[in-house]
Amino acid sequence: EKEDTGFAMRESGALFYALGLACLVAAVVLYSSGDLRRTAVLAKPGLTLKPEPPGPLFPLEKVIERFDKSIMDRLFEPDVAVEVLVEDVLWCEGPAWVPTGARTGYLLFSDVRDNTMYKWQAPNSLSIFVSPSGHLGSTADAAALLEPGSNGIVVPPHEQPYPQRVFVMQHGERRVAALDLRTREFTNVVSEFQGMRFNSPNDGAFRPNTTYLYFSDPPYGLQSSAQPEKEDLDRHAARQLAQAGVYRVDVAAATPVAELVVSSLARPNGLGFSPDGRRLYVGVSASAPEHRRWLAYTLDSRGLVQEESLFASAAGLPGPGNVDGLCVGADGLLLATAPGGVQIMTPGGEVVGFIRTGTKTGNVVLGGDGHLYIAANHRLLRVRTRL
Repeated sequence: EKEDTGFAMRESGALFYALGLACLVAAVVLYSSGDLRRTAVLAKPGLTLKPEPPGPLFPLEKVIERFDKSIMDRLFEPDVAVEVLVEDVLWCEGPAWVPTGARTGYLLFSDVRDNTMYKWQAPNSLSIFVSPSGHLGSTADAAALLEPGSNGIVVPPHEQPYPQRVFVMQHGERRVAALDLRTREFTNVVSEFQGMRFNSPNDGAFRPNTTYLYFSDPPYGLQSSAQPEKEDLDRHAARQLAQAGVYRVDVAAATPVAELVVSSLARPNGLGFSPDGRRLYVGVSASAPEHRRWLAYTLDSRGLVQEESLFASAAGLPGPGNVDGLCVGADGLLLATAPGGVQIMTPGGEVVGFIRTGTKTGNVVLGGDGHLYIAANHRLLRVRTRL
């Protein structure tokens, strides 16, 4: 009886293995043939790859809205779909394209709530790049925070031919750190302003043709995991700085020092520059919809603010989420996360299109492989572009 039972179990196991292998082969064949409109959905490393029949995220006519067809058609093909690359992220943020060749590279992104940074690489691989990523202390201390991990990840364009490090906004450590891509070790860049700790550096961008990294410092990373909705972040006990500023730091300096650039905003968030470096864009998050907006700052030759102006308002946008991260294309178009997705604007502030993700959307980056990558709540998405 024991022998018969063992044989039955082995026979059953072999059958399940064969079925699983057949499903995997079928998925690869479909993927290779181009019939799948998104890649196989990936869960966190160690969980099952799920090559289920995917299809587009939404019907095509509801994904990308083209208010100015001539501009949007230069960006996206008519039948382009939004692809789901990764699911089951707690809060997807900070996507950064790390080039390894003219059109090759990989994507790093943060799970801010899970204190982990991931690496995604074509055609479809996912791995933990570094963990912990933002709070390097005890697990218990990290668990006490709602968002202890890394947030924005910034690739230095001045490091040629390819970057050896990235700069990371670390919520839990309340600092900007450099991450060596080979050793995967962090070193501090700047953690304080005039002797006082930052709130929680959030997002950053390099001013073109300089070694100056600009970064925002809202207090979101101070929220506890217990009752975050009841906390007053403007009067949080852990705050040392009165302002939630936008700062800059010369990462090439022997001793980097933070300089305050903008001090008048309660919740500065995503940052980006015009291609000529003369204008700084800042996304402003707000709990009140009428205060959600993007500001434009004219900079002098030293990179300091000369004038502030309203670039665009997000007050009337439906959908979940807030104003968050952004990126700027080589042609000056602004791709900015907003309630419900990604809003696309000209340098003059005209809204020419919208990508609907249907969920809270944290940040975007243009990859060197011809795709726009979107961090959208628990998913990492991408859209093929014509750039």
